[in-house]
Amino acid sequence: MIQPVLAEDGYCYERSAIVKWFERRQTSPVTNKHVPSKRVIPSHQSRTMIMALIEAGEVISERDAATWYLETAKLQLSGAQVGGMKCSEANLEKAVALGSTEAAFLLSGFHLGRMVDEWHRLAKEKGLSQTLPSFATPNINTKPLQKWHTFTEEELNVDEINQGVVKIIHDAKELERLCNRPAPGMASEEAVGFNTSFMGRLCGMLFKVAAQDPNDGTYRLARKSVCNAFECSDDAWVPYDACILQAPSQVTLVREEALGTASDS
Repeated sequence: MIQPVLAEDGYCYERSAIVKWFERRQTSPVTNKHVPSKRVIPSHQSRTMIMALIEAGEVISERDAATWYLETAKLQLSGAQVGGMKCSEANLEKAVALGSTEAAFLLSGFHLGRMVDEWHRLAKEKGLSQTLPSFATPNINTKPLQKWHTFTEEELNVDEINQGVVKIIHDAKELERLCNRPAPGMASEEAVGFNTSFMGRLCGMLFKVAAQDPNDGTYRLARKSVCNAFECSDDAWVPYDACILQAPSQVTLVREEALGTASDS
């Protein structure tokens, strides 16, 4: 199991499998009896035991162990599994050591990303950050989050201005729809709601995440957008699938472009 969870029937399942099961029915896969809720909770104890068995190297084949590390890394990259980029890279390295070519390809992306970040740093020092060719501009995260992403304390730190930043989707009507229904796959069945007085204006803007609620799958945005282009009149909570996770290098470019525009004017 990659993401073991406990269901209301008391049994442990792979998250993706039980979520798919509950899409069609509300019964236990084991007993076939009705369950009072489709809620599932992470089974950290089960995952810890599985990890210990895999790292012992005496239970499953190297190929299966490589797959486990690879799939764990993918979940961490998507934000569906805690650990972040550092843990994801470490798991990819373990998968590569066990012969995974797919993990080797993904790991090369980490190395390429560091090269691009270094290139941007040097370009900034030389005053060339505004004239970089389009292929040098990071545009990795363009789609809304498909699963819940947990930000670390470091990312939520107000002093880390380029970390823990999301871009709100461009479609105001879609944002309203998402806000008026519960975030998928979360424990809570309550929607955050849509404040028509200002939330439509959030679309397409970058905001630092000020707080998060893993129970209902929502983020509270900082009052001011990145570069202070807009200020919310009230607290704005948005579901995770209305947010596009931004890489620090992307946020840096946005800030630099805003500063360049401001100085030109």
